Amino acid sequence: MPELYNYTSILEKKAYPSHRKRRRNPLWPTKLSLLLSFVFFTATALAQPTELFISEYIEGSSNNKAIEIYNGTGSSIDLAAGNYQLLFFFNGNTSPNTTISLSGTVAHGDVFVVADDGSVQAILDEADQTSSSSFFNGNDAVALVKNGVNVDVFGQIGTNPGTSWPGGGADVTLIRNTDVFSGDTDGSDAFDASVEWSSFSTDNFDDLGQHSISCSGIPITQQPQSVSITEGSPASFIAVASGVGTLSYQWQLRANGAGSFFDISITSETLTFPSPGLPSDGNQYRVIITDDNGTPGDPSDDCEVTSDAATLNVRLPIAITEFMNNSLGNDREYIELVNFGTSPIDLVGWSLSDEGANNVVFPPYTLAPDGYLLVVLSTPSESVADAKADFEREWFLGVPQENILVVANSAFILGNAGDEIILKDGNGDISWSLAYTDDETEGRATFLTSTDYENIPNIYGSKASPGVNRDGNDLGQANFLGYESNDNTADPDAITSEDGNVGSPQGEAALVGCTGPNITTQPQNTTVPNGDMAMFSVIATGTAANNLSYNWQLSVDGGSTFTSFLAGNGNPDISFQALPISVGGNLVFEIPVRVIVSDDNGTANDTTDDCRVISDVAIATIIDPCDNETEAPVIMLPADTTVSCIVGAT
Repeated sequence: MPELYNYTSILEKKAYPSHRKRRRNPLWPTKLSLLLSFVFFTATALAQPTELFISEYIEGSSNNKAIEIYNGTGSSIDLAAGNYQLLFFFNGNTSPNTTISLSGTVAHGDVFVVADDGSVQAILDEADQTSSSSFFNGNDAVALVKNGVNVDVFGQIGTNPGTSWPGGGADVTLIRNTDVFSGDTDGSDAFDASVEWSSFSTDNFDDLGQHSISCSGIPITQQPQSVSITEGSPASFIAVASGVGTLSYQWQLRANGAGSFFDISITSETLTFPSPGLPSDGNQYRVIITDDNGTPGDPSDDCEVTSDAATLNVRLPIAITEFMNNSLGNDREYIELVNFGTSPIDLVGWSLSDEGANNVVFPPYTLAPDGYLLVVLSTPSESVADAKADFEREWFLGVPQENILVVANSAFILGNAGDEIILKDGNGDISWSLAYTDDETEGRATFLTSTDYENIPNIYGSKASPGVNRDGNDLGQANFLGYESNDNTADPDAITSEDGNVGSPQGEAALVGCTGPNITTQPQNTTVPNGDMAMFSVIATGTAANNLSYNWQLSVDGGSTFTSFLAGNGNPDISFQALPISVGGNLVFEIPVRVIVSDDNGTANDTTDDCRVISDVAIATIIDPCDNETEAPVIMLPADTTVSCIVGAT
């Protein structure tokens, strides 16, 4: 079980370079260090050596000749038991002129040196086996074989290059480059020593008796992957690798916008954060994996590799839970957002867009915890007030005014035949996205069928994909994938803006099923003298008559917005004293009235399944009995209140 760590406690103040090298044997010569400086190491391309290979070739003056063999396989090898031999092919011969059977054991990470017994003492001091047989010259091929099969060949068997092989072979010391991990088993292919060997001067024996490769191999089989999570949710990164010995891990962090990686106090295979916050957004993490090559306590042969960097994307807990893209007639399109977190979200600078260049930017708005917002898309030719009024008339079912936000002069519209909806935060990062096809029936909304917002990326795939751009062509399936269209006429949740079955934007993630109520008699216009009682009534049916409730509303701005009555409300009929209203210094004698009828669906104490419908607007026209006298500015009052004409009022 991986340990959990608190982000704030793991950052250390020690800067770490982008690449580091392990300590090597301090006795190694400067020439080898220079060699290492131009060897490029690609972590993911490494492979564990599986066989011995020739690591150094000395063809010096007189009898100064030697072959060094390197073991990087991870295990000791008994040369005699493996029937290893060195074969020398003189002057292009295809059969060996000299065969030296090898005897002894070579440990992992060590070398085995075979030398001419007439070599100088500096060579003999490093030799593990000597021979009096004839050794090679600079134009001869050398093969290391096991049971008669080539495991490495220097030169080209059957070819005489003249005095020396291309790249070197005569009067030279050649050292195998450190990025070579296996021998050349094809003795017939063309040979150029400069491809895999570095050349040093004649009779240079400084490096004889030791060899290193860039790494004995730490293949990373699983790189850390970037993750996108909601603020407060856990996040994990893991790197899986294999090696010769014991692996150790050092995770590093590069904070968003920083230039360098820092060590953090995580030294396990998995890096886990229990609840990263927004300050962690954009941070990158990688791990340095070290293999002790089976020699714990001896760092001289340690091998290390650095993983790819993975990014932590932390998004705010906001979801697109419903949208109307193909409304009836001129009915308003909308998109519903839900804050499923525990903190307010400031939406200033947020935007909605599709995959094209069309986008709209939110005006200042704060979305409360566990709150919802209906984003109404206006057109360039209308005002915000008109768009809000139209939306309310078409869709309003008790949604508070503060939960409706009109985005003005919108160039972004929802395509009827398929489109994308991409929600970006104030930094331009994707917070939520979806794509839909043309399966949405006119007048029917599409809603998210789950409130398990955290797992939607894993459950529903491309149609609900926080943090990922979505294309309407990449749904993968023709149908819902997390969002359900009310295209299914047998679905009790199906809604429409058609008469008697008005659609309902809601804060809940999924609409609840309802079959009404159905208004059979709409409120009618009435004309009454000033100060008399205006009466309106409505007749509706639902699951049961006693399950219906009534919310009567009036408008003081000519029908742009409506507010509930302060008294005499809750019944299928209402009466109130009709008095003109002063608006902008002018008296208004026509009062719009409407009623919202709600059906509790038989669950009086549970409002989540309530179904509501809004009536037509009826007008109360007030006859002015005061002739040219001026009415005092008044507002609608409860039915038992009386008001008289006030002559000369200002």
